[in-house]
Amino acid sequence: MVKATLVASLGAAVFAYAVCILVALAVWAFAAHGDSRVDDALRAGSFAFLALHGSPFEIGDARFSLPLLGLTLIPIVLLSRALGRAWRRKPIAGRVEMLTVASLGVAPYLLFALGVSLFWSSSDAGVPLISSLAWVLLIACAAAGVAWWQVVRTSPLANVPAPQPALGTRRVLAGAMIVLLIMFSFALLIVFVSLLANLSPMGEVLTSLDSGVLGVLLLLALGFGWLPAMVTWAVAYMLGPGFALGQETAVTPFGVSFGELPSLPWFAAVPTSSGGWYLILLVIPILAGLSASAVLRGSLNRSGLSKWWRESLTSVLIAAIALWAIGWLTRGSLGAGRLSEFGAQPMSLFLACCLLVGAGASCLPLFEWLKNRWHSRVRT
Repeated sequence: MVKATLVASLGAAVFAYAVCILVALAVWAFAAHGDSRVDDALRAGSFAFLALHGSPFEIGDARFSLPLLGLTLIPIVLLSRALGRAWRRKPIAGRVEMLTVASLGVAPYLLFALGVSLFWSSSDAGVPLISSLAWVLLIACAAAGVAWWQVVRTSPLANVPAPQPALGTRRVLAGAMIVLLIMFSFALLIVFVSLLANLSPMGEVLTSLDSGVLGVLLLLALGFGWLPAMVTWAVAYMLGPGFALGQETAVTPFGVSFGELPSLPWFAAVPTSSGGWYLILLVIPILAGLSASAVLRGSLNRSGLSKWWRESLTSVLIAAIALWAIGWLTRGSLGAGRLSEFGAQPMSLFLACCLLVGAGASCLPLFEWLKNRWHSRVRT
């Protein structure tokens, strides 16, 4: 089991690295590379491997740290499938052995990434070691968690039972999931509508880049990688705080202020005005809280008004904490100077979620409490 886990982890890392190197070499071979050498392509492929895990990198004074969260699915799928195959070969006896083999599944992957970071970093271009390893560790742990869950759920060889939270905990988590699902579904719809409505200016930007077929494919990969960030920014827009596209800029329903943006097609879909129907989007978080509260009410008896209210607000708090974490993960920079701040403020997301979603979640319990008070007064 130990040997199979180590081999699976290292094999997944080598495979992902080899794919990134091959793509970088293809770009170098077909592009007009001028004075660039093969080792420049190899360094670019190595940085792409680390960026595939969300890792930042630096070129001169410019720092590129906006994580490609959409592309992190690739290493998660590769590593989780490799570990899952290894762990299905023999029974896993208990949680201690499960934690042991999970740690062994993460360690080789992390060490491989450490070697790549140290070998290809230079004075001109490099990777912040701590940040890079933290991102790789996060992705590797997520992959190990997915593999563990798949083995526990599907393999008869697994002797580690899946955890079963208490009923109240499941209700609260379900309420938080409803809040997040509603807001992110609407945010994804807003992003796609904005992209479709701005296809013409996006096409003009793409034409001006003159990047060729390979360049278009790379831009599409970048767009998919930054899709989670764009959806999170749309959530921030719905909640009111909005997001930044550079230092001292803001894109909110109450006002838009930003300067020249990087020549990337999807930035052409950013709203350039505010007010009007944009303010209607603020209703969506309230409806999300209202929906979660309604679902939680259906699982309680009529005498559980205080519990209903408490669980509704707890669900909102959990959703707000999740938004804070997602907001932190989708912040970063795309260069030096003014381009060093992209994304939403995590604390603003947390507070706005507590305020708007909490208001929606409180509507039904408050109405029920007022109705009960009215009925009690009528009887007396």
